[in-house]
Amino acid sequence: MGFEKHEVTMKFNGRAVKLLLDLLIDAHKDWSGGHPMEQEDLRILKNGFFRAYMDCVFTMEKDDK
Repeated sequence: MGFEKHEVTMKFNGRAVKLLLDLLIDAHKDWSGGHPMEQEDLRILKNGFFRAYMDCVFTMEKDDK
């Protein structure tokens, strides 16, 4: 059974989401090569964390009003 069949659930606060997003942006931008699927996996993770970060931003803005 491959890793694709396993699911993990984690909880992050907004600060952790931003930190992980920044790390993924740098890793994707500075990707040194290797299997092309690795770069695609980084892109997918980066986009997912970007969506989570934007959700945090919009939730904070809504809570401030």
